Amino acid sequence: MKLRINVITVAVDDLERSLAFYRDGLGWRPRWPAEGTADPFDHVAFELQSGLSFALYPRASLARDAQENNPQPSSAEFILTHIVSSREAVDALLERAKNAGGVVIGVPNEEPWGYSGKFKDLDGHLWEILWSPDFKEYVRHDVGVVRPYLYGHLDLPEFVERAFGAVELERVGDGKGFHVESKIGDSVVVMETGELPPNVKPTRASIYVYVEDVDATYERALECGATSLASPEDKPYDERSAGVQDTFGNTWWISTFKKWET
Repeated sequence: MKLRINVITVAVDDLERSLAFYRDGLGWRPRWPAEGTADPFDHVAFELQSGLSFALYPRASLARDAQENNPQPSSAEFILTHIVSSREAVDALLERAKNAGGVVIGVPNEEPWGYSGKFKDLDGHLWEILWSPDFKEYVRHDVGVVRPYLYGHLDLPEFVERAFGAVELERVGDGKGFHVESKIGDSVVVMETGELPPNVKPTRASIYVYVEDVDATYERALECGATSLASPEDKPYDERSAGVQDTFGNTWWISTFKKWET
């Protein structure tokens, strides 16, 4: 079995108040609730990197799950470390946390592992903001060293969002065309859409994507206007796979690996 942590969930007393602290105070973009959601929500989730999520969950609900009758919050149980790109970024993020209602602990210090400052969020969870000379922040969005680079129509970002659950990270451009970077799982896809410069000759690409449910993803892709290249089928190499072509002509191979390590 591969060792991994996929979700870090912390208990909060007031879900909406804590959402506002991270979203409005620190500038984090939640994966859930999605922007514009009017329905009640029972948790908050932020997509981090490498398939890791950070979730907020009502303290009473977490206590019920843990079968604890009288949970006692403590700031001395764990620390969450967020690495930034400079000493100035450490100071700036601590200031944002303070302005949003967090409590800054002492002053930032030079430690053997880098320049470090700490704050407590609204529920007392302890955060370390760290700049380390050993951490090389040269990858945009901190994930995806190798990235597919796709050309397509203006609807390509919507296609990858609806078909594959992509989360948009960045968009630059105007109504005629956009440079868009979106995250599918733990990978980043770069897209150039719309009208392209006359010296650019767009090429069509082939992308291989692992998903949880091949059949459902395949059907969503077709609903978004893709053309079927191969319907879902069990393969002799322990995968269930299908293939579609988007409206620009890019080929998407969709697969699920069915044989896990034990």
